[in-house]
Amino acid sequence: MPLLTPTTTFKSKHAIAADAIRELAIKLGPGMKLPTAQELSRQLGIAVATLDRSLGYLEKRGVINRRQGSGIYVSQRPAQRTIGLVFGVNIFESGVSPFYSQLLKHCEKSVGVRNERFSVFLGTSALSGAAPDESPIHHDLEDALDSERLDGLMLFAKASGHQENVLRRRGLPMAALTRHSEWPGVVHYDIEHSFEESIAKLVAEGRRSIGFMGALPEHASLFRDLMTRAALPTSESCIWSAGANNNPAFAIHEGVMQRVQLGAAWAEEFARLSPEARPQGLISTDDMITRGACTTFARLGLRPGRDFTFCTHANIGSMVLDEWKADLVQFAFDPQETIDAMFRCLDAHLSGSPLAEHIYIRHRPIEAIGN
Repeated sequence: MPLLTPTTTFKSKHAIAADAIRELAIKLGPGMKLPTAQELSRQLGIAVATLDRSLGYLEKRGVINRRQGSGIYVSQRPAQRTIGLVFGVNIFESGVSPFYSQLLKHCEKSVGVRNERFSVFLGTSALSGAAPDESPIHHDLEDALDSERLDGLMLFAKASGHQENVLRRRGLPMAALTRHSEWPGVVHYDIEHSFEESIAKLVAEGRRSIGFMGALPEHASLFRDLMTRAALPTSESCIWSAGANNNPAFAIHEGVMQRVQLGAAWAEEFARLSPEARPQGLISTDDMITRGACTTFARLGLRPGRDFTFCTHANIGSMVLDEWKADLVQFAFDPQETIDAMFRCLDAHLSGSPLAEHIYIRHRPIEAIGN
């Protein structure tokens, strides 16, 4: 039984007091002197020990400065918040999406516009030397949470539901970019819409037998459901998904090269099918899987766009599939739309009125990008 349910919210006395003192500091303005600790304790109706914790919390965040023998003063940037950005180690791999560099540029601009500062963390405990059954987050992030140095989190590297639950139970406002979550108010890619649009595109081109390549088993299940809904036949021999049909299990955050290798292996299986059994259309959920498949197709003398129609997706600005762009039907997610949604989600949580529903990001046909 979880300590907190997705709808549970709470604030301790020291957190409520800290919020009140922060509001007073912002109202007074930079460099102004706050009431004494005794006066604040009386006004807020809390014990001096609780107040001291609140003041320490605000001091770590740069809201106030306590000067021994002089008093408590408002800092130069009392409204500034510190946001933690939690990434996966795959951001360092070659061929990675332009999403992360675009996000960091957006954060640099936000420092002045939004009065925020950012700290970067890795969303893995592997580099901490921790055992698998210990904390699922890196020790630096755990230290920052323990010392209350952060006002909010943006999670871009959810390794597991357990990891998200551990972070959520800290009670810190958090926006998460995730494929599925039991928590409300997260940012999702609308994969169902992507599949529907891809199937419709293939049907419009007269492709009624459709194959599928995807790194997540739940995506294969969704593909089957949508094909049934569209009254189209499915063949299990043309559905390639990690963790299904005797394929090895795979976590998509493991890395770029693993996804390329999956695509290459599945393209080999595609080529081994008789020409009559091969699907007329193919859908891939991942640009790196598509890259691995296209490389192998070229080696085997098969060409998307001529021998079959290949639908895939990428991020706007990615060059991963440039070599085959004339042969593919591409849909693209706009990184800036995702970034804006993450900030909107975090703002809602920071305001104390988090979103009740998820924010869904939809792709667009690559030829419509920029229109």
